[in-house]
Amino acid sequence: MKLKIKIAVIGVGYVGLPVAISLSKHFDVIAYDNNRVRITELTKGKDTNLDISKKDLSKKSNTIKFTYNFNEIKKCNFYIITLPTPVNNKNQPNLKNISKVNYNLSKILKRNDIVVYESTVYPGCTENRFVKELKKFTSFEYNKDFYVGYSPERINPGDKNKKIHNINKLVSASNKKALSIIKKVYELVVTDAKVITTKSIIVAESAKIIENTQRDLNIALINEFSLILKKLNVSRSEVLKAAKTKWNFLDFHPGLVGGHCIGVDPYYLAFIAKKIKIKPNLILSGRNLNENYYKTIIGSLINNASKKNIDLSKSNLLLCGLTFKSNTPDLRNSQTLKIYKKIMNKVGNIDLYDPIVKKDLIFNIYKKQSVNKLKKNTYDIIVITVKHKEFLKNKKLILSSLKPNRVIIDIPQLFNEKIYDATL
Repeated sequence: MKLKIKIAVIGVGYVGLPVAISLSKHFDVIAYDNNRVRITELTKGKDTNLDISKKDLSKKSNTIKFTYNFNEIKKCNFYIITLPTPVNNKNQPNLKNISKVNYNLSKILKRNDIVVYESTVYPGCTENRFVKELKKFTSFEYNKDFYVGYSPERINPGDKNKKIHNINKLVSASNKKALSIIKKVYELVVTDAKVITTKSIIVAESAKIIENTQRDLNIALINEFSLILKKLNVSRSEVLKAAKTKWNFLDFHPGLVGGHCIGVDPYYLAFIAKKIKIKPNLILSGRNLNENYYKTIIGSLINNASKKNIDLSKSNLLLCGLTFKSNTPDLRNSQTLKIYKKIMNKVGNIDLYDPIVKKDLIFNIYKKQSVNKLKKNTYDIIVITVKHKEFLKNKKLILSSLKPNRVIIDIPQLFNEKIYDATL
């Protein structure tokens, strides 16, 4: 198989890079991305996403090539597309990046080539849209001259335990021949879990979109519980601890939902539901609750500041954690930015603190320099948004930076509730 298959991974972000590195142990791999800065950094052995070490990158230097020249991948015959699938300002699917790649691939597609999509899409998208785009500049016949597969990514950024080798992998394809090949390719890297085939591409597409929508709805439910418990003056942590004693209770926690998966994918499912004349009321209700949960944080901040007689216009506030989730430097679609924009003109000073994110990335988005170190007795209000390992190591330092008798809004419950009186 190593002699016959040459792989191109298109898009080397949080999903594409681990895929490319893992496959390069068994195949020659060309990893393409149009982000020249990203490719230059990876060529030098540096992954700013903090997923792959310099040691691991350098180990694979003989079997993997990073490039921003699309023409270099034309020698390949097995293409894996791992590009993000965001939404536009109307929360409609934005697939222009994949469509552009499809058009470019259609110019270099060769007989017997296989194209596998790992990006999250709505059910039916691969065969109803992408295949048509692949045929744009070729006379090849689908399932006779070229083949398509869909294998949804399940990468969990920031998770050091769940990696490609031990995460169950769904694979699907346009026919049995392609499915057999795709399954064998992924079985070489999924060594401590199962590679599971589905009967059709649309089944795999649907499974992926439902996985993330289910998580979004479960978090929305817990967020709503949190609001109810707050009004009842009942400890949410105590309630969740008690509820977890039942064997089939789903252990979700309240919090901000951002990023490029859970905060986006339900809109893709809602899009196709509307197309087939089904109103996705529950899906969009949960999405709306999570999308606006940051307003609850702000409301709690203002109310607790008032109780402590804190003048917001003269206060010093710390936003502790700027990423969309714990232990990843990814700032995309982070709800913390919404908090910042909403209160920036109401608060005397806001400091930004996230030690796992490059300072220039923070500045590019917030247009403000972040702080390197925390000082004692500095802040009237601290808002903690994520539970980075760095924060867990430095809980005392974070707590000491708060002035006596001031306010902490501890969304991920870094501290025990008894330490502070502002809880959600």
